[in-house]
Amino acid sequence: NRGIAMIDVCWENESKTIIRQDYTKYWNWQEYIEAMETTYEMMDKHGSSVDIIMNLGDEGMLPWEAFCSGHCAPFVDSHPNQGMQIAVTSSRFKQFANLFTRLYPEHATKIQFHVVEDMLEAYEIIQDKRVVHD
Repeated sequence: NRGIAMIDVCWENESKTIIRQDYTKYWNWQEYIEAMETTYEMMDKHGSSVDIIMNLGDEGMLPWEAFCSGHCAPFVDSHPNQGMQIAVTSSRFKQFANLFTRLYPEHATKIQFHVVEDMLEAYEIIQDKRVVHD
C-alpha cells in the first residue's frame, strides 16, 4: 500500500445515482479491481440504477495488465444495478475504448459504455438518458 489511493471512488450526487471514479496518472490493475469492488458494494447498498463516471484525466493510461489474457472481464461484466459506464479522457485510452467497442460490441452495448472528453459531456449523456427514461 502506497498510502495514497490511485483511484478514488465516491458518490457524485446526493441522490446516489452516479458514482465517480477519479484515476491518477499511475494506477495498476489491482487498484482498478479494488475500485470496481468498492463501486459494486456501493451499488449493492443503493439498490437502483447507478451510472459510473470513470474520470481518467488527460494523461491516463491503461496498465499493462489490461492487455493480458482474461483481464477484460471487468470491462465486460456489469453489476445488476449498473446503468451507463462513461470514461472521461482525452488520452490514448480513447483508442483502447474504441477497440473494445469493436471487439465486444454486445458487451459495450450491455454496459452502455461511452467515452467522452470532459465531465460536462458525461453529465449531458446521463441527463439525456434520464429525460428519455423518466
